[in-house]
Amino acid sequence: MKKKLSVSPLFGNGAILQRDRILKIRGLSRAHARVRIAVDGASDTVESDPSGRWEACLPPHEAGGPFAMTVESQDESLTVEDLYYGDVWLLGGQSNMELPVRRILTRFPDAPACGDSLIRYIKTDAGVDFLKRHRDFVGGPWRAALKEDIYDVSAVGFFFALDIRREEGVPVGLIMTALGGSSINSWLSEQTLARVAALPPDLHELDQEHIHREEEAFAADEHKYYSRLDSRDPGLSNGWEQPGLDDASWERIEPADISRFSFTGSGSVWLRRYVHVPRQFWGKKAQLRLGTMVDADQTFVNGRQVGAVGYQYPPRNYSLEKLEGDFQLTIRLKMVHGQGGLTEGKRHVLALSSGNLIDLDRQGPWAVRRGADMPDLRAQTFFTHLPVGDFNTVINPLSGYHVRGVLFYQGEADTGNPEAYARRMVALIDEWRRILDDSSVPFIFAQLPNYGLEHQRYWPMLRDEQRKASEVLPNTMMIVTLGMGEDNDLHPLDKKSIAHSFAKAAGVMSYGKSGEPCGPMPLLASWCAEKHTVRVSFAHVGEGLVQTGPLLMEVPGVGLIKADIRDGSMVECLVQDGFDPRGKTIRYAWSDTAKPVLYNSENLPASPFELEIH
Repeated sequence: MKKKLSVSPLFGNGAILQRDRILKIRGLSRAHARVRIAVDGASDTVESDPSGRWEACLPPHEAGGPFAMTVESQDESLTVEDLYYGDVWLLGGQSNMELPVRRILTRFPDAPACGDSLIRYIKTDAGVDFLKRHRDFVGGPWRAALKEDIYDVSAVGFFFALDIRREEGVPVGLIMTALGGSSINSWLSEQTLARVAALPPDLHELDQEHIHREEEAFAADEHKYYSRLDSRDPGLSNGWEQPGLDDASWERIEPADISRFSFTGSGSVWLRRYVHVPRQFWGKKAQLRLGTMVDADQTFVNGRQVGAVGYQYPPRNYSLEKLEGDFQLTIRLKMVHGQGGLTEGKRHVLALSSGNLIDLDRQGPWAVRRGADMPDLRAQTFFTHLPVGDFNTVINPLSGYHVRGVLFYQGEADTGNPEAYARRMVALIDEWRRILDDSSVPFIFAQLPNYGLEHQRYWPMLRDEQRKASEVLPNTMMIVTLGMGEDNDLHPLDKKSIAHSFAKAAGVMSYGKSGEPCGPMPLLASWCAEKHTVRVSFAHVGEGLVQTGPLLMEVPGVGLIKADIRDGSMVECLVQDGFDPRGKTIRYAWSDTAKPVLYNSENLPASPFELEIH
């Protein structure tokens, strides 16, 4: 007879179990079967339902391990091994939370050396479903952030877990649910979206057959598109990647002029440059670091392809096993949405294993030639970005699963439509707490950092919506990440600073540490007619506000106004005589790429804001 007995991947081999909480262990068996589970002397016996699902409870247990869990039902049994009790944190959001350690190695090359067998993670792999809530968690197995497995763990989550391990000394588990590009609506249920008036009218048309049909159709269209591009491109047939090519007639463009949108019109563009390598580095390993590009690339060294990336966001870091001297570098850039280029401000270097860098941009201009012209590739539907689908498959299966807290890093996908984001964020926190069966579980989320390449979006407004959301529900905290981003990269590499801020907030909120959980948060903007000043008061100042540069506030219609710190917890702005600003607003750090200059005594940056003046 086929075996039926199993446990959810959330409680599989190597799992971290939340300490000091009643645990609801789930699994499958034959229908109406008695199931007994036991861990470290504690046990429970239950009966499965008609579908074979069962849920057993274990009493609270202090941190420690390893333990084994035995599961028995009729003539079946299994043993789950290498279990530890510790603290489990749920990681939610989009790509900046999902971004793995392997993507930040150029910034933190020593990260793999910090691997820890008691930092463990499990990642969802559930797909989407817009029509029904799923009950079973799909994903796994549990993996330790160690050796080769460390490269796939969330970088934010890993650095956060290192901080918790160092401070608390307990095993740390990370439930990785974040999905790149997902909007906040994708993490809310149909019922909640209807309540906040954000439910799309065509939701019920998105059945699995429609999703499968659309994904197959786009894959076929994309394949035809690139095949047609390749057939039209004379560079492929004439060997434009070869080192002996005469490119004297090609256009010369200085490195500073090849910006992200240098080239107009979909198709291909070829870029070539000769790279001089000093003789002392011949025979050594190296890595080409070419920044990001729009959209796809094929990169060649002396005619041999050394790397390729199919879309715009990942950095082009291509390893060279052995430098054989000077070489010809060629990039075939493929643009599919009308414009493209190399990202402005990104350095193009050859990184040596010794730590030396050869700056390619100091070696003269690029030789550039158009390859083929193409119409735009049709837009792809990313179903993981759409409302409800991720909630149904990823979050709902966590029902009753106890965690120490939630870390959430999302918002980039909603900068085009920031209105009412705060309302949806509050609804998300409330709904996730209901799913996790804990109305006060700490919920810590990241405000968006500085970024400047999406000029048709509204990053300051989205940040302020996030700030407003942080003020509504108890045991909720927003960390400020302004200054931790990269103006020219949607995926900044400094995930360690963001993780430290998460850990600082968690220490205060969940572990009883002293200090401030976040940077200064504005409370009130008021008009003092007697002194002709606008005063902005702050919470979370620690021992007082700190200014690190010229502090300017903005009153729309008036312009920038110099501000000074008063009494440690207040900023005061002198306004011209005869002007009454009541009813207007005052802003701080109100730009896509604002830099922080206002901090508290614990060196945590103040939140950007827009407040009405009373």
